[in-house]
Amino acid sequence: MMYIEDWFDVTDVSFTRVMDDRRCSEMFASISYEERMNFFEEWVRIRQEQEYIAYDVTSISTYSAGIDAAEWGYNRDKESLPQINLGMYFGATSQLPVYYTIYSGSITDKSYLVFMLENTSRLGIILICLQIYQTVN
Repeated sequence: MMYIEDWFDVTDVSFTRVMDDRRCSEMFASISYEERMNFFEEWVRIRQEQEYIAYDVTSISTYSAGIDAAEWGYNRDKESLPQINLGMYFGATSQLPVYYTIYSGSITDKSYLVFMLENTSRLGIILICLQIYQTVN
């Protein structure tokens, strides 16, 4: 949201006249879990009419001490840093994200896959494609 003020200068938005990165963060924080899930459900429905939904997971290393989910785990990049994991469903063709969740860096991908697959019924995902990558040493 670093450039939100620049975007706001050229975009007509009816709900407020001023938006900076702080206000943007406050707005995002005000969205409840149920509101986010309702959005994701509708977005999945729209995208699913046009393409398959795929699943992928990645980890993000961080120097931050203020991220609760940042924990030590298997670091694919061999960095000596805590990380967070990001599980995401996205449109296989458009590559547009349709649902994401962040979870602790110490939780393995295959352990969290069970949760993600259980979440497919709530989201209304009918068919899913799993992208599995294996590193060969």
